[in-house]
Amino acid sequence: MAKKEIEFIECQTAFAWQSVEGDFHGLKEKILSIDPETGNYTRLVQFPKGYEGKEVLCHPFWEEIYILEGYLVDAQKNQTFQKGSYACRPPGMIHGPFRAPEGCITFEIRYPLSQTERDQSIFHFILKRGKDRIPLEFQVKRMVNGGYVGRNQEEVKRHIEELAKKGIPGPSSTPTLYPIAIRTLTQSPCIEVFGEETSGEAEFVLLLENEKRIYVGVGSDHTDRKLEAFDIAWSKNICPNVISKELWFLDDVLPHWDQIVLRSWVTQDGERSLYQEAPLRSILPPKELISFVRSKIQGELNHMVIFSGTIGLL
Repeated sequence: MAKKEIEFIECQTAFAWQSVEGDFHGLKEKILSIDPETGNYTRLVQFPKGYEGKEVLCHPFWEEIYILEGYLVDAQKNQTFQKGSYACRPPGMIHGPFRAPEGCITFEIRYPLSQTERDQSIFHFILKRGKDRIPLEFQVKRMVNGGYVGRNQEEVKRHIEELAKKGIPGPSSTPTLYPIAIRTLTQSPCIEVFGEETSGEAEFVLLLENEKRIYVGVGSDHTDRKLEAFDIAWSKNICPNVISKELWFLDDVLPHWDQIVLRSWVTQDGERSLYQEAPLRSILPPKELISFVRSKIQGELNHMVIFSGTIGLL
């Protein structure tokens, strides 16, 4: 069954405003059309006057938005988007929360991942359990990178002050999250970067099939250090995020978690030297990290990849 054909009609009376499912702040919507074959749909969204969104949003689908009336304020970035503004958000992009001091109406189009995009978001791992090596397929729908995640937040504050002296802006609160496009995720042993001022950072990586079935691996949050001075999130999205090909069940390693040591090396002029080394007890533990992510992102965390944030340099 194809999408229903509609000639011009009077939209105000032909479609009724209804509450947005799962919203508790007064959002209303008018569903204009739905394509049963693809799941694509269009709608109008009405933000009431004085709307104060609380959640950071992240969706597993493409979303296009055009502001028809009023304006929106991105509370996190303190940016205002006026009538006529347009946004196109890929799956996994984090945005908001938003405010609408005077109310706002937007026109939105939502459409799911294409088959090609779905294939590109599927990764293959080896799950290690004792002597067993089990092939595992995992689809990534959303990805975030943690930042300033040290368990000793006093040390974190001192680190932020040191970065500020170098012109690198710090967050208003810690820890923090950076939205990362899933297209940056790779298992390749060789990556391409733009320019010479980039480097990686060793981290643990959580893969949440759901909140009860969680895997853990190792990764490198590669960052453009020159761009980092202007925008940290951009500096991470311009570089690949590398993840291991081997995973473990998180529950299998939690009993000795704090004793696990994370290390990374650099090779310069043919000489390999230790770059990072610290036990995982220096970083927020997995359950706390997941709780932090849950507090910032609306909806379930299924098929989420979380890069933990890194340890200090030697």
